[in-house]
Amino acid sequence: MRVGFRRYPVLALLACVVVSGGGLAQPAPPAGGPAFLPPPGTGPNFPFAPSAEVWPHAQDDTALVEPPRVEFFPTSLLWEPKLADRRDPRLSVVFHDANSFFSDRTADPSLGLTAGVVRVQSAEFPDLAVQVDLFGVAHLRFSRFDESIAQDYRAGVPVTFRVGNVVGKVGYEHTSTQLGDELNESGRRVRRTFERDEIVAGLGYLWRNQLRAYGQAAYALYRNIPGDPDRWRYDTGFDWYKRETTGLRGQPFAAVNAAFDPAVNYQVTMNYQVGWMWRVADRRLSQFRVYAEFYDGRSMYGQLFDLRERYVGFGVSLDY
Repeated sequence: MRVGFRRYPVLALLACVVVSGGGLAQPAPPAGGPAFLPPPGTGPNFPFAPSAEVWPHAQDDTALVEPPRVEFFPTSLLWEPKLADRRDPRLSVVFHDANSFFSDRTADPSLGLTAGVVRVQSAEFPDLAVQVDLFGVAHLRFSRFDESIAQDYRAGVPVTFRVGNVVGKVGYEHTSTQLGDELNESGRRVRRTFERDEIVAGLGYLWRNQLRAYGQAAYALYRNIPGDPDRWRYDTGFDWYKRETTGLRGQPFAAVNAAFDPAVNYQVTMNYQVGWMWRVADRRLSQFRVYAEFYDGRSMYGQLFDLRERYVGFGVSLDY
């Protein structure tokens, strides 16, 4: 059967479309747009996304985002040790007048530090960073400068972070204690087991890069402490100093820490420090302090945890 295009004009129109490749007359391009528009349903991204030739702003922007920066063994810390917390790691010695049945003309040296292992920092947001640290410290007490009274050993792996003015940490910490040899041999004190394995979380806020207020909570996964106390302990406080390089002139600082330990039924232990500091920013072990200290509460040493102490001391510390 022979079909004539004059008799069936619709068939003639369809035949023209097929011969021309499926495209009809295209509208005029928009102002500032491409010189031509490809046929609908074409382009390298069809059918998942509009063609970049049709939509110039539909380009993939993922290539423009910089990957985070990774730094091994960073020379600074996101969460700095709390100045007035005697349990935090540092190199220091405090001489004080805590005279008791167990000690006289007392010196409390601490040998330790915190080292950064790896830091991941956002390239797009410089104030956003996460860092893994390691710390270890031995807190010692000597009476008459040569008699060993007590030793506390602490180590941990904190994961710290900073988001703008907010700083924080979450990590694992271990504490074990020993009675000093001379005190043990004298028979004036019997050694008792005092150990903790804790998950510790802390949060702080920094105002004007000077005043940091913080709070910290620890939960004991394992504890071996006389009296089988509660698993939670807390501390809070603040420290004030400019987080910048001081030069030879130095700068004043002040710090307060309040500790609430379940081993003594959460009786508060207060420590106050005021003094002078020299500091080089963004460098390990670059903060030197001399200060006066007033301590009022239970002893920080595990073997003497039930001993009430109140003293005024003079300290020298190398920390950060």
